[in-house]
Formats: sequence, C-alpha cells, structure tokens
Amino acid sequence: MKKILPLILLVIPIEISAGGLAVFMPSHAEIICELGACGEIAAVGAYCDWPLEIRGKQKIGDYFRPDLEKIYSLKPDIVFLTSSANSTAASDLRKLNLRVEELEPEKNLKDICFTAMRIGKIIGRIEEAEIFCAKLKKDFSSLKPKTRKKVFFEIDSGLWTSGGGSFLNEMLKKAGLENVFSSRKESYFKVSWEAVLKENPDIIISNYSKPEYFYSLPMSSKVKAAAERKIFILDKDLRDMLVRPGPRSPYAARSLMELVNE
Repeated sequence: MKKILPLILLVIPIEISAGGLAVFMPSHAEIICELGACGEIAAVGAYCDWPLEIRGKQKIGDYFRPDLEKIYSLKPDIVFLTSSANSTAASDLRKLNLRVEELEPEKNLKDICFTAMRIGKIIGRIEEAEIFCAKLKKDFSSLKPKTRKKVFFEIDSGLWTSGGGSFLNEMLKKAGLENVFSSRKESYFKVSWEAVLKENPDIIISNYSKPEYFYSLPMSSKVKAAAERKIFILDKDLRDMLVRPGPRSPYAARSLMELVNE
C-alpha cells in the first residue's frame, strides 16, 4: 500500500487555493500594505486600486455583491470587511467556513489607528501598526490651517452631504474647513438647495458635480462661494484619499487645504 499511495495522489484532483488575505475595503488594503503585508493579500474588492502593487490582485466583487464562488475557490486564510447592517456578506462568507474579520467603520481620525492596531494584531504586525499610528499622529499634528471657512461638501450628486458624525467631517476640520451641516449627527444625508442657501457657505466642494451646475441653481449668486468663485470639483485621486481612512489621510487633508486657499 505504501508503494501505491504516491501513484494514487498523482491521479486524485487536488483543489489548489491561494490562501493569504482577501480584502474588500480600499482603506483596509492601504493599511495592510502600509504595515508591510501587501504581499500577503491574495484578492481585493472591486474598488481597491492603491497602492499600485494591489492592482494586479484577483478581484472578488464588492462588499454588497461579493463573488462568493471566486472567494471560496481561493480559500483565503482571512477575509477582511467592514461591519454593516446593510450587507449579508459576512454571514454568507461564514457559511462557507471562511474566517471573517469585521472592522467597524471609522467615524473620526483616531479610528484609523484603532483599525490599524486591530489589523496588526490579526495578521501579526503589531509593531508595524504602532509605528504607523505614531507617524499618522505626527502628520496630522503638522497641519495648522491659518483660517477656518464654512464649506458645503457634496459627497454625491443630488446634494448628498455629511454630518458631524462622519469621518469626512473630521477631515474637513483638519483642512481648516467648517462643515455647514456638522450640527446634524447623521453620517450621510441629502439636503435641499434652499438649505445650502440658508447656510451661505464660503466654499462649495463636490466629488462629482461640476462648478457650472451650482452656478446654474436658483439664487446661486447670493451664495458667497458662488460670488467669489470658490466652487471646486475634486479629481479622483483626492476624492479617494479623502473618503478612505488610512495612511494617505494627512496628505489628503493638506491637499484639500491647499486647494481651497489657492
């Protein structure tokens, strides 16, 4: 039997898996790479595109539409995703007997380090996570805006914006900007143009709508941002950095500060 066994192994199909890490959220992928574990990532979500090393990784769909068959075939050691009541991804993946690590969405700048330390503990990179957190704190501390201006930030087309309970609100503060809807505690919500007119922001920033759109709205000339031509649309790189809590966040805040003070 001992002589026959190797021959049997040669003809029995063996399912080959990649192992490693499967990461859905772009911010988690950036943090993992910052901790020096980019090479351990086997697959990433559809929107993960930074750093450049991960662009060649296998794609596994997005958080709301995970490619379960693809993920199961890869058999990753750990699947990282964000916790959310709006997605069944975690429970679906656990049904496949995969190890799933859910990370809470970041609501402030300190949460970046909380996430990094959690990831560091899971993948055995605690020291690297501590170094990262120290550098992040130093980089944020170096931001010293000279002015504080009122801003309306349109996250998505249709006047969707953020409130005081969002990560973006914290980023705006670091850039020397005061969110005109910070008194609302919801993270993200839609407002009317009349509400924006009432707040009369010094600056309007949008992820997607061109300045011409705002100039064409009723009574836009009454808004200080329009009167002083202080309406900006962000390019993809800065847009991504602003909404992804991770190693590029201090640079994103600085870039935004420089943009609005041109």
